[in-house]
Amino acid sequence: MNIFIRTSIAQYRVDTYNVLFEKYNFKMCFFNDEDVEQHYSESVVNDRLKFSPYYAKGHKFCNKIGFFCGLLTMMKKESPSIIIVPEFKICVLQAIFYSFF
Repeated sequence: MNIFIRTSIAQYRVDTYNVLFEKYNFKMCFFNDEDVEQHYSESVVNDRLKFSPYYAKGHKFCNKIGFFCGLLTMMKKESPSIIIVPEFKICVLQAIFYSFF
């Protein structure tokens, strides 16, 4: 299983997320369960998802700076070939560093 990390579920990207999940076997992970900059009905978006999103556990400050709590455990369990992370977040370095363990 591959790992996809994004800040939050954007309603205009739901189709892309579903394709990544269905065709490329990605575990869909997000820092936050809502995007404070976008206003949309969460129930409408969740009804369109074909996967159960995994949300980062940890303090909001860690999520804000992009530190994805639980990534090392997830990487050990899933042994991903591909990890897609958001740009300009610490989890980029986190994923590179953890890949050596």
